[in-house]
Amino acid sequence: ETVETTKDQDPSVSYRDKVDSLVEAFGTNKQKRALNVRRLNQVCSETLHHSVSKAANTVIEQKGLETLQQEVAETESKDELALHLPPCNADADSPENVYLFDDLLSPAEFGALEEAGAKMAALTPEELQKMRSDRGCLCVVKILENMQTAGEEMREKMARCAYYLSLLLKLAGQKNVSRKFVQEEGCPRIIQSKLFRTFTVETFNNGRVQNMVSSSMQAKLAAYSLALLLHVGHMTADLTLLHRDLGITEARMIEVAKSMRLTL
Repeated sequence: ETVETTKDQDPSVSYRDKVDSLVEAFGTNKQKRALNVRRLNQVCSETLHHSVSKAANTVIEQKGLETLQQEVAETESKDELALHLPPCNADADSPENVYLFDDLLSPAEFGALEEAGAKMAALTPEELQKMRSDRGCLCVVKILENMQTAGEEMREKMARCAYYLSLLLKLAGQKNVSRKFVQEEGCPRIIQSKLFRTFTVETFNNGRVQNMVSSSMQAKLAAYSLALLLHVGHMTADLTLLHRDLGITEARMIEVAKSMRLTL
């Protein structure tokens, strides 16, 4: 009796333990069975937790904590990147249909680029040389140079895409984007709206809404620019030129290309 009284007054004994002791001593058979099942489950749970902890420690010892952290970061980066790729047609019957051109530029948007494309097609060799010297749009220059040997319909498509690509590259170099972005260049309103809607995020700063190009939007610009280049380059593209024009690292560009399941 003295021992039981001491146990009841022991502050280290929880209320649950006290109730369990009462069930063991005075409980019905049903209550005792329930107590045994709960204790068995608790033992199994502790055993599982121990096994998982042991397995995790083994993996950490084999790979190293730094390597595991890097793998987690890479997985998270890939998951985030996948959200910003152009719509992909996994069941496409040809390379051209994997990333449909209409998903990059709708027929209405493509039609709105007629005048701007004509101006790009009319650029002189001297103007192209100046663009090459200014850097930042070498991919555009390459399209305009290659279109000289293309058919008439393809030349028109390449010229319009060259103009649109120049806007994507310019946008990639921005941090905070003014609502007047590319207005002075005669950019069609439908294209300007598309750029803001598709490639910027809205933030609230100093009492007003601002548009900015986040790191995820830079990756999205890279993916859409690459898909556009494939359509005007016979399904090939120069990643070195593109990553330089976009102002991103080569590693990031390769990561984007791999996420798009392209052959490098």
